[in-house]
Amino acid sequence: CRDTKGDIEAQAGNNDSAITEYLKALELAPARLTTREKLINLYTSIGNEPEANKQKELLQKVKDELARIQAQ
Repeated sequence: CRDTKGDIEAQAGNNDSAITEYLKALELAPARLTTREKLINLYTSIGNEPEANKQKELLQKVKDELARIQAQ
Protein backbone atom coordinates (compact mmCIF):
# COMPACT_ATOMS: atom_id res chain seq x y z
CA CYS A 1 0.00 0.00 0.00
CA ARG A 2 1.23 3.50 -0.79
CA ASP A 3 0.43 4.58 2.75
CA THR A 4 2.93 2.05 4.10
CA LYS A 5 5.53 3.18 1.58
CA GLY A 6 4.96 6.73 2.75
CA ASP A 7 5.46 5.65 6.36
CA ILE A 8 8.71 3.88 5.49
CA GLU A 9 10.01 6.89 3.58
CA ALA A 10 9.02 9.26 6.40
CA GLN A 11 10.76 7.10 9.01
CA ALA A 12 13.88 7.08 6.86
CA GLY A 13 13.79 10.88 6.66
CA ASN A 14 12.99 10.88 2.95
CA ASN A 15 10.33 13.56 3.25
CA ASP A 16 9.87 14.27 -0.47
CA SER A 17 9.39 10.57 -1.22
CA ALA A 18 7.02 10.20 1.73
CA ILE A 19 4.93 13.12 0.51
CA THR A 20 4.80 11.61 -2.98
CA GLU A 21 3.65 8.24 -1.64
CA TYR A 22 1.00 9.77 0.62
CA LEU A 23 -0.32 11.86 -2.27
CA LYS A 24 -0.47 8.78 -4.50
CA ALA A 25 -2.38 6.92 -1.79
CA LEU A 26 -4.83 9.81 -1.55
CA GLU A 27 -5.33 9.85 -5.32
CA LEU A 28 -6.46 6.22 -5.05
CA ALA A 29 -8.56 6.73 -1.91
CA PRO A 30 -9.24 10.40 -1.08
CA ALA A 31 -11.29 9.51 2.01
CA ARG A 32 -8.33 7.93 3.85
CA LEU A 33 -8.36 10.16 6.91
CA THR A 34 -5.25 8.73 8.55
CA THR A 35 -3.20 9.13 5.37
CA ARG A 36 -4.23 12.77 5.07
CA GLU A 37 -3.42 13.31 8.77
CA LYS A 38 0.05 11.80 8.24
CA LEU A 39 0.57 14.13 5.29
CA ILE A 40 -0.52 17.13 7.38
CA ASN A 41 1.88 16.13 10.15
CA LEU A 42 4.74 15.70 7.69
CA TYR A 43 4.12 19.07 6.01
CA THR A 44 3.96 20.69 9.46
CA SER A 45 7.18 19.01 10.61
CA ILE A 46 9.09 20.36 7.62
CA GLY A 47 7.61 23.84 8.01
CA ASN A 48 5.36 23.79 4.95
CA GLU A 49 2.34 25.39 6.60
CA PRO A 50 0.60 26.40 3.32
CA GLU A 51 0.43 22.76 2.19
CA ALA A 52 -0.47 21.58 5.69
CA ASN A 53 -3.35 24.06 5.75
CA LYS A 54 -4.50 22.99 2.30
CA GLN A 55 -4.60 19.38 3.45
CA LYS A 56 -6.42 20.38 6.65
CA GLU A 57 -9.13 22.00 4.55
CA LEU A 58 -9.43 18.89 2.39
CA LEU A 59 -9.54 16.70 5.51
CA GLN A 60 -12.40 18.76 6.92
CA LYS A 61 -14.31 18.49 3.63
CA VAL A 62 -13.95 14.70 3.69
CA LYS A 63 -15.06 14.54 7.33
CA ASP A 64 -18.06 16.76 6.57
CA GLU A 65 -19.03 14.58 3.62
CA LEU A 66 -18.71 11.39 5.68
CA ALA A 67 -20.85 12.90 8.43
CA ARG A 68 -23.46 13.92 5.86
CA ILE A 69 -23.57 10.41 4.42
CA GLN A 70 -23.83 8.81 7.86
CA ALA A 71 -26.69 11.15 8.81
CA GLN A 72 -28.83 9.95 5.91
